[in-house]
Amino acid sequence: MPMAEEAAKKAIQLDSLLSGPYATLAFKNMLYDLDPAQAKKYFVKALRLNPNSPQVHYWYGQYLNYYESCDRAIVEMQRAVELEPQGSYAYFNLGISLTCAAKFSLAVAALKTSAELINRTDLRLCIWGMPIWPLGNWTKHKKHMKAAQHYPMTKAWRSWFICT
Repeated sequence: MPMAEEAAKKAIQLDSLLSGPYATLAFKNMLYDLDPAQAKKYFVKALRLNPNSPQVHYWYGQYLNYYESCDRAIVEMQRAVELEPQGSYAYFNLGISLTCAAKFSLAVAALKTSAELINRTDLRLCIWGMPIWPLGNWTKHKKHMKAAQHYPMTKAWRSWFICT
């Protein structure tokens, strides 16, 4: 992350009107430095510079999930989906925000869309399996997770899903 910070600061020196470097600094502050106040400042600046960046909206939505409000995060994630309707990551993050807000039926729909847009079976199975268990269908959740475990890239994902 220090290299990302260095690159972002250099990019800002070259052109302070780019939103991407501010979003990178915000993301770093959010997850690496655990400095939500500074992260929010960078997110606000990035959104002011480019309100049509889906990436900034879903990163800011993640920030809102972690530090402020799942309901406000949903608004950001919905905006990201509007801006990038074929983006599986936008739908995935919307599903996470909806799960955070205990809107499980809506989360299933968003995560199903995300899974349909992904071209990898392992991730598709994990994503589809994730929101099913809060709806009371533990058997179906376990079936998806068990099928996904045969894919090597899924091990870290599976650990996260089991912990949720």
